[in-house]
Amino acid sequence: VSKKIGFKSANVFQAVLFALIHFNLSLFLFYFVFGIITGILSRKANGLVAGMIFHFVNNFIVVVILYYAAQVSPNLF
Repeated sequence: VSKKIGFKSANVFQAVLFALIHFNLSLFLFYFVFGIITGILSRKANGLVAGMIFHFVNNFIVVVILYYAAQVSPNLF
């Protein structure tokens, strides 16, 4: 896609799709920016592995934070 419409447009397009697929409009901006960063990482690394690692690390950090938040305040969720 980026060969036809250019990297910037393709990156914005994939970031919008990434944000929409998470089905959380209140976090749309976060997911969109995350998608932009992941797209840039993937382009600089010339493959998907860097973006996948970035996504994994982000998800891992969120899970750890949520786990400890639930330990501190069991009624939080």
